[in-house]
Amino acid sequence: RSRQIAEELQEARREESRERRLLRKNRDFRKERAQKLAMRMQACIRGWLVRKRFILALNKELAAQVGVAALLPDQLRDQLRDLKHTVHDLTHQLDHQHEACMKIQARWRGIFARRVVAVLRVAAKM
Repeated sequence: RSRQIAEELQEARREESRERRLLRKNRDFRKERAQKLAMRMQACIRGWLVRKRFILALNKELAAQVGVAALLPDQLRDQLRDLKHTVHDLTHQLDHQHEACMKIQARWRGIFARRVVAVLRVAAKM
């Protein structure tokens, strides 16, 4: 009986170790994904700043030639497109965060449930 309990304890420890490794792997994956996202955002912002400076210089020349009124629709279209992209990125990021929280909570509920079942089994055998 004690041998069986010891075997169950070893199995529970192996399972917990496996789950710990999986959590560590997921945490590393999330960190890497966050770094990639940060680098992508920085690249987008740098590109936007360069385009803004370039367009500003170009717009000054065009405004002198054509007039400001002719440029407003193009600027509005570009700004609306950038705004849509920004809003899209913000909304989907929150969804991903919520899904990740739910997965983590479900994983811990499973771990705790397995532990409780193991304790109940040990208690029932005593």
